[in-house]
Amino acid sequence: MILNTNLLTDIPIQEKSEDLLEYGKFTQRLASCLKQFQSKDGLVIALNGKWGSGKTSVVNLIKADLVGETNVKIVSFSYWWYKGRAEVITAFLLGLSEAIGSLSNSEKIVSTILDFIQPLASIADHLSESQISSNVLQVVRNCCLSPISLEKKLNEIKEFLKLQKQRIIIFIDDLDRMNPDDSIEVFKLLKTIGRLPNVTFVIVYDKELANNIICQKYPSEGKNFLEKVIQVSFDMPETTSNALYSAFRSEFFKLYPDCFTRFNLRDYWQNCLQDFIKTPRNLGRLLANIQFNVSPIINDIYLLDFISLEVLRLQFPTVYHEIARNQKEICKDTALQITSNRKNERNDQFLKVLLEGVDNKYKNSLSNLLIKLLYPSISTRDAKTQRRLCSNDHFETYFNLNINQDSLSNYELQKTIAIAQDKAKFIQLFGTDEKDGTFKDKQYFAIFLKELVLHIEMIPNKKRAEELLETLISLVDKGHDANGLIRTNETTNVYQLLVYLWQELDKNLFNDPRDSEKIFLKLLRESSVNFIAQMLDEFTDSSNQFIKARPEVLHILKMSMQQKIQLMLTNNSLLSLGNRLRFCLHVYFKNFDEDSSVKEYLNWALSNSLSVDKIAKCFTSIVVTADGSEKLYAHDNEIEHYFDRDKFYETVSYVAKEGGKNAKLFVKASKYQIDSKGASLMRNFGND
Repeated sequence: MILNTNLLTDIPIQEKSEDLLEYGKFTQRLASCLKQFQSKDGLVIALNGKWGSGKTSVVNLIKADLVGETNVKIVSFSYWWYKGRAEVITAFLLGLSEAIGSLSNSEKIVSTILDFIQPLASIADHLSESQISSNVLQVVRNCCLSPISLEKKLNEIKEFLKLQKQRIIIFIDDLDRMNPDDSIEVFKLLKTIGRLPNVTFVIVYDKELANNIICQKYPSEGKNFLEKVIQVSFDMPETTSNALYSAFRSEFFKLYPDCFTRFNLRDYWQNCLQDFIKTPRNLGRLLANIQFNVSPIINDIYLLDFISLEVLRLQFPTVYHEIARNQKEICKDTALQITSNRKNERNDQFLKVLLEGVDNKYKNSLSNLLIKLLYPSISTRDAKTQRRLCSNDHFETYFNLNINQDSLSNYELQKTIAIAQDKAKFIQLFGTDEKDGTFKDKQYFAIFLKELVLHIEMIPNKKRAEELLETLISLVDKGHDANGLIRTNETTNVYQLLVYLWQELDKNLFNDPRDSEKIFLKLLRESSVNFIAQMLDEFTDSSNQFIKARPEVLHILKMSMQQKIQLMLTNNSLLSLGNRLRFCLHVYFKNFDEDSSVKEYLNWALSNSLSVDKIAKCFTSIVVTADGSEKLYAHDNEIEHYFDRDKFYETVSYVAKEGGKNAKLFVKASKYQIDSKGASLMRNFGND
């Protein structure tokens, strides 16, 4: 389904079935006046309307109402492609001869007109309504035509027209597209010849524009000039906001029928569009640009945000470009932040900058549009789920027609879900490091998990969900970088995303508690300590609905973690948890505070320099401050929960002096300063 061709291409409508803007009553009334006009006098009628108001469409509807009338002959002229006085006058007279030629027995009169087109074109500047001026005598003689002969021939034409039972209606359109000097020539010709019997000229123009042109050319006559030309005048009916909305809704629905289940289109029109879409041409231009530009990204943007941006691009380009250059002033979410219910705070200073230089009559309306576009009253999660402009994940898509690296396109997400059925192919998507078997493209894996959580509806059924979870659980450790320092501002990680996914699937697809528990127990056997620790941390939250409904699952989860930790102690593999060790210890001791075996193992590990350097890494992180700068942070306050504090600092100091990379970072970031012997501690008040 495509948009209405007339609106899309700015082609005037041709018939009543295309009348989306409710012109019908006006055109029927005007057509009736033309049909029922009884006088044989010549008449010039003007249809006045602003640029883009639909004047030509109205003329076409009037013509449609006149079709079939036996007492009317319809002729249409359009002069905007003619240039220069001679061309315009000649075209006018040829058009008049064509109109008269449509009458019966008109051959002689048409021949008469053709005979003196050249003289008439030469003297048209000097003709008045009632007589031939003496100023034209020399011109006429030069054309081998006497004034008496010329007047006689004009009278012959008038007498012929008086005898006709049919009235000729000549529509002259596009005057406001002509060169100003050329449009004046048409008005002068109408002033001279426009009172031919049984001939009605209907001129279509912008009255204000025409008056300005004539006032510049003939300051002394001004508006009086047009009053001498035009006998009857009509103003275009104002296109109401309701009519424009109805047309917008009709065309919008053809392209995006599903939007009516998601958007309140009338509210959007009233709050964001109606003050900027005042004419059919405004509407057609907007719809054409939407259809052309949105196709590559239709499934990856929030359509109403895109429409608002198109309004800005077309009518306020400076505002549009400022928005495109200031993503940081609009988007405040981080890549994997999906649980926050915080709403994006409005940046009034930035809004003020955007509105600078905007015409006062638009400022209030534009301010409302910008607030709804840039700072909608929705949560961070909803902004991501809806693919809004105000989300860092999707901002670039609106301007570059490319998907942001922190997001996936709708198509790519569907394709990846389908591939996930085959574990081998799924692993190939992310690539693996030959040395340690981890994913090379860890970012893509994390983004895929995030998008799944946000768009759970793309997983078609329970069976596919179970298969997907099983694959992801077996791969999640490969999607985590255990070697780098934890960045404490990025609280969401691949394990947490997988827990969120599990919970969303349980809520939306695993409706039967018995099925849910069965799936839970099956997948738990495949889960690593890292993932179990994350689940336990989430599920011990008293507000967690999953555990509230299934309290027995929490006990199973605790026992599973305890068994896996004890196995790691036996295998001397606890430090393989990498930078997740501190988190796993926190969760473990939160649930098993009485277990001393882990503490014994950790303190034993302090006797090995390599182990000490690994432990130092786990208790050091990077904090990103509000201004974007980074600093090291050592978790000193947690050390004594798991280690003999003095022994820990002594060994870390020693390993740092011996060149341990992570130990050096910990010592640098620590709140404490170790003396030269490394045996005693002194509070360093200068380092927070």
